[in-house]
Amino acid sequence: MGDTMRFIAHGSLLLLDGDMLGPRAIEHGGRTLYRFMDYLYVPVPPADMDPHLVQEVCELRLSERARVLDRRIHARVQAAMIKVVRECGLAPGNVLDFGTGTGESAETLRTELTPRVAGCDMSWASLAAARPRNAVTVAPHGPLPFASGTFDLVHALFVMHFKIPAPMLTELHRCTASGGGHLVANCYGDSIEPYRERMRAANWGLAMSVPVTGVAGHVIDLWERVRRVERPHCRVDQIAGTKSAGDGGSRMDVERAVPNCDAKPVTESEGRSRIDCSTPE
Repeated sequence: MGDTMRFIAHGSLLLLDGDMLGPRAIEHGGRTLYRFMDYLYVPVPPADMDPHLVQEVCELRLSERARVLDRRIHARVQAAMIKVVRECGLAPGNVLDFGTGTGESAETLRTELTPRVAGCDMSWASLAAARPRNAVTVAPHGPLPFASGTFDLVHALFVMHFKIPAPMLTELHRCTASGGGHLVANCYGDSIEPYRERMRAANWGLAMSVPVTGVAGHVIDLWERVRRVERPHCRVDQIAGTKSAGDGGSRMDVERAVPNCDAKPVTESEGRSRIDCSTPE
């Protein structure tokens, strides 16, 4: 490690102090640490981070937002995700912002896609700090506190580069509408193929994949709830079998569900909160 590199310790993590982009791995205190994002070092290869370490990373990002997060990249990537949804002819009525954090991405979804957005995150600290609207804390492996078929679209912004546990990916599958549910996510770098393998194992079918203009190494993937023959690099006008919210199929009474859910962040002693999004009889 060069003499000009300085670090700030945060639990088991190290944050590079300064604007220098560090090497992919460093030796520090008798152990090897691996670069995650540009300035953060973690004690295992990023692909091997367990949910507890991911939560530690999320809480560091919360306390060091100005240092760790590039809001311009986040905004550009989310705009690309929304563009994919629109250009595919999808008009989701009910959206889940998976990994909503402090809720900024959910607010963008409310403005750009639908006012009917619920959020969830495993980081109690993120939800407690910002208290985003209609969001709940969930355990890393689930379950999700939503009825089956609740959502037309799951939106996962800067989430899938983490190793999401298989039971949670299955829960996302359960909570999307049969016959037309989709998941849109971004991913980048070496994490793309491992994440895609996990998605396929959870019975998600890749409908399309496009690069993010101006953000090197990032892709936007649109997944279908029901597996079919994949065409991972097809143009938008080649995609068949997609449904908009107006096409019918399995839908819930959204006016009596997501907009009116009394979802509040929970205290650490309470565990996690639940939302009853079942359709009243």
